[in-house]
Amino acid sequence: MLDRRAQVGETMTWIVATIVIIVILVISIYIAGASGIAKKAILGREFEIKGHNDLLVTKSFVGYLLTKEEGEIENVFGQMVELNENERIQNIIINPDLAKKIFKEIYNNDYPDNSWMGFILVQGSVKGKLIQTIFPNTYFGDKEGEIDNLKSYYYDEVWLDKEGKIGLELIRKD
Repeated sequence: MLDRRAQVGETMTWIVATIVIIVILVISIYIAGASGIAKKAILGREFEIKGHNDLLVTKSFVGYLLTKEEGEIENVFGQMVELNENERIQNIIINPDLAKKIFKEIYNNDYPDNSWMGFILVQGSVKGKLIQTIFPNTYFGDKEGEIDNLKSYYYDEVWLDKEGKIGLELIRKD
């Protein structure tokens, strides 16, 4: 009878220790994933999430970039990498109807004030700061400048090559 109590006591100790370890692990993963600036890798390139960290928008953006149009060999990201500088300046967006449906219609309730997606042309850097030009486009219009009183803000950038990146910005003001 005494041996059973010892076994139950030892088993309970291990169960409690396992639960504590799992809780600490879950909290650590949550904190790491919810940081303000997170770096991820997509197709060998890095992108940054700045501002409001919205996991669903991030997944939608990555999903959009990985989508293949009917009859195309390359996904949207691969097609954008292949665009030349002239096409980027003209802000050609691959599969614009899908992009508008996702980022202007589906996320309109969460970010009603502005949705923008387009190319950012990088012309170099001075003292570690990038010199870049952001062009308006016919699908998403102009990108917002500096904004005060934001309730919610989401911004992603994916580098296409050393001269350009594609950006996504969703805004909800107070």
